Amino acid sequence: MRRFLLIALAALGASVLGAMLTRRMPDSPIFLWGDWLALRHVENPGIAFSINLPHQALAVLIPLALLLCCYLAATSDDPIDHSAYGLIVGGGVGNMVDRMGDGTVTDVFQVGSFPVFNVADSCISVGIAILVVPELLKLLGRKPLLR
Repeated sequence: MRRFLLIALAALGASVLGAMLTRRMPDSPIFLWGDWLALRHVENPGIAFSINLPHQALAVLIPLALLLCCYLAATSDDPIDHSAYGLIVGGGVGNMVDRMGDGTVTDVFQVGSFPVFNVADSCISVGIAILVVPELLKLLGRKPLLR
């Protein structure tokens, strides 16, 4: 569980720091690679992929999902699972902290036409990929790289 807690705290710290730095950005986007890759300050009231749900639903669903991840981490003896759940929980709590002020999360990374996202979203996505990709490989009859 120590791995889970350390990774969750690191993801939380990176998420909060990323949001703080993004809020200090200029209003105009910073184009890094044409208009395909940019840093753009966006306040997002939604959740993953900018999906909008009522605030009451967010206030219940997000903490429940994070508690489920904590439970799954606590019941697993696999350090890879601990890492994945740590990223998910740290990113999720980071977005909850960011949402506390005005009900929005601070997004910054724009890649192509994909919805703008932030460090916390990246942590959550990588954590989910660590859990899901090996299972998909098993379904395809391939040996996972990490397990």
